[in-house]
Formats: sequence, structure tokens, C-alpha cells
Amino acid sequence: MQKTRRMLSSEIIKCDGFISMSAAAQALYVHLVLSCDDEGFTSSIELCKFMAHATDEDEEMLVKRRFILQIPNENGKVTIIKHWLMSNYAKSGIVQSQFTERSKVFVKPNGNYTLDPEEGKPLPSHASDGHARRTHPADTSATTNSTNSTNRTKTTNSTNRTNPIGIGQPPITSTYDDDDQPF
Repeated sequence: MQKTRRMLSSEIIKCDGFISMSAAAQALYVHLVLSCDDEGFTSSIELCKFMAHATDEDEEMLVKRRFILQIPNENGKVTIIKHWLMSNYAKSGIVQSQFTERSKVFVKPNGNYTLDPEEGKPLPSHASDGHARRTHPADTSATTNSTNSTNRTKTTNSTNRTNPIGIGQPPITSTYDDDDQPF
């Protein structure tokens, strides 16, 4: 089952490019985030536009300012939140997106989505039960998890760091290249 709680990065919603958009375009972005599956994909843009009182121009503004990516399909289009991993990175419990367009989306080293295969790696696949471990897109080291029943410590081989609560990884940094900077 997909998660029902979503997070918004203040780095995204407080940037000049976001603030300078109409209130309807901002509301559309929020509704799109709330309607996404666990990987940032949704096909509910028309419903989101209705709920946000947004127009086609508001949708185009989000595309133009690179807050969302869109891939046409037989039922309309799939919308992808470009900076999804900055706000909603989860290490486990991910339910893989059912959209076939998933294969056309790649993850850049900084964690942002792109449609250009030259700029990133394919999205990692997840086990069918939805409980596969997903590595942090910016993490290139191999990790081994060892869990002690009393203190739940995670040890990483390459750097020998310890995470005392045993969950998550550092959030994806906000490194932008020219294509990633929203505005």
C-alpha cells in the first residue's frame, strides 16, 4: 500500500521561482505531490487541477519552471515530481510505481529526476512485496546492514559510520545543475 503522508521541501516551495507563480499553480504542485505514488508519479493531473482551481496555463508554468516532468501515454499523460527524492526519500517500504513510463525516468547523481538517459541512472527496482531496500541515489558505496536487537545500529562498510536509530540515510543534497534549478 502506498504511503498517505507526503513531505514538501521548504527549499523548493520557498525559492523565487515557486513563490513568483500564481497561487493556483502553487496549489496544483501541492495537490500533485499529495496524489503521487511512492516514487513521485501520478496520472491525476486533471483532478488536481480541479481541486486547485488551476488552469492549463498553471500546469504549463510548472513544466516550464521544471517543477514537474510529463510523459504522454495512451490515457493522457503521466506527471512526475522532478525533485521528489529531495522531499520524500524513503529507504524501505516503497511500492514500485505501476506506470510503464517509469522506464523513461532516470535519477541524476544529485537525486533529481530527468528524462535524459545520458544524465542519470535508471530508477532502482523494488521487490514485489514493496519492502525492498532502496539505496540512496547519491550513495555509490556498498553497504551491509547489521542489526543488533538492543540498539538497532546500522554499519556501513565503506565509511564505518554508525546511525544510532538504524533508519534512513542523509537527505539528498540540494545540488542543482542548470537544468535542475527551478525558476
